[in-house]
Amino acid sequence: MKSLIKRLFVCAGILLSLSSHASTLSKQINQAIRDFDPNLNIGIDIVDLRRNEVLYHRNDQRLYHPASTLKLFTALASLLALGPDYRFQTQIRAAGDDIYIRFSGDPTLTNVDLDTLAMQLRMKNVKHIKGNVYLDTTAMAGKSYGPGWMWDELNLCYAAPVEAVSVNHNCFRTVASTTWFSGKPVQLQDYPLKSYLPIRNQAITASSDSNCDLDLRAAPDNHYSLTGCLHKRTRSLALDVAINNPSLFAKQLLQHAFQQAGVSVHGKWLEKGTPKKSHLITAHRSQALRDIVIIMLKTSDNHIADTLFKTLATHQSHRAGTWSEGEKAIRTILQKQAKLDLTKATIVDGSGLSRYNLVTPDELMQILTYAYHNFHLEPEFLAGLPIAGVDGTLRKRLLKTALSDQLRAKTGSMQGISTLAGYLEGKDKHRYAFVVMSNNFSVKCHDLHKLEKKIVKALVG
Repeated sequence: MKSLIKRLFVCAGILLSLSSHASTLSKQINQAIRDFDPNLNIGIDIVDLRRNEVLYHRNDQRLYHPASTLKLFTALASLLALGPDYRFQTQIRAAGDDIYIRFSGDPTLTNVDLDTLAMQLRMKNVKHIKGNVYLDTTAMAGKSYGPGWMWDELNLCYAAPVEAVSVNHNCFRTVASTTWFSGKPVQLQDYPLKSYLPIRNQAITASSDSNCDLDLRAAPDNHYSLTGCLHKRTRSLALDVAINNPSLFAKQLLQHAFQQAGVSVHGKWLEKGTPKKSHLITAHRSQALRDIVIIMLKTSDNHIADTLFKTLATHQSHRAGTWSEGEKAIRTILQKQAKLDLTKATIVDGSGLSRYNLVTPDELMQILTYAYHNFHLEPEFLAGLPIAGVDGTLRKRLLKTALSDQLRAKTGSMQGISTLAGYLEGKDKHRYAFVVMSNNFSVKCHDLHKLEKKIVKALVG
């Protein structure tokens, strides 16, 4: 009897402790929000993972634009459906006198990998191709840009085309610098593979009070024009430019690689699907998906995320991957395999770049709790999250605080959007999952980061 009474007192103590923690946390978070902006459109969900108890929630059923925290959905669905060991393959196959280069959408494929494939073909004793060389781009279909992507961002790397052909992230970088004199030409540094991606530079240096801006335009032949103005600056400006026509770029690279490897082509270079009756000559295999997911989450890589989105569409539908099939695929995978309730969510891409995407804090929390409690996925999922003050998109955030090295989370930032979702360990050694989503504000995202810092610091105690 005494033992039973003792156990009851212990349980009561735990409940009181939990209630006290939740009450203190609620007061601190509510005060932080009131001090920042009592009318802020913010949704929060915080769960004690050890006890599976909700410590705090606010607007957790309201829909928010997730920005890059949507990549958590993409990561979990990819690991579930494809598996951590999945690898993309870029194959060279033969049918009769023709050669087929089958692209799979590998987001890590580089021009060096294409050079290696050409050399491997030559090492297989293929010196002369009597027929044609076909680029097989049928793994993906539909539009190259996601629904709801901003038209004025489509020439930038983070909105690069998402197609079966992806070489060097479908992106290249050059660097622009100004002179000290207004009206003088902007200087562009040389960059790799410039002959395939030339820029006609007519931009000029302008004073800081000028209303003139840079304007970059792309043609279907991957020729670019840079006009307008760059304001005087002491530091150069990196221009990360999306490759407008990935298939043409890949074809030109392969033509050069074949020539360098000593493989001659007597036919034409065309695009066409690979026939069923073909045989494999050689292939390039990407690194494992577990490593690709880490890169995607740590650096918030849109191109990887959207390629995985379309790849899931192909995997689930057994047809060429499209944006609409990708939405169906992610929803089906997460609902059937993870038993998540995504009835409110609208998911149109894998990166979170589209403003059509809408999810609730509760739906994001479902992702976090499922991944944490499933050991076969938790290592890969957790390893990909940026670590506060250490790496990824959190490298310069939460420095020199109790949260440094203790918080792992995915960030999300766009104009008027700031989100943060992940895990941290408290002083009580409990693991907590948290989601903070703010939308429709006019201040800078940096100001929201300060509020997010106060919220997670309150959780640590």
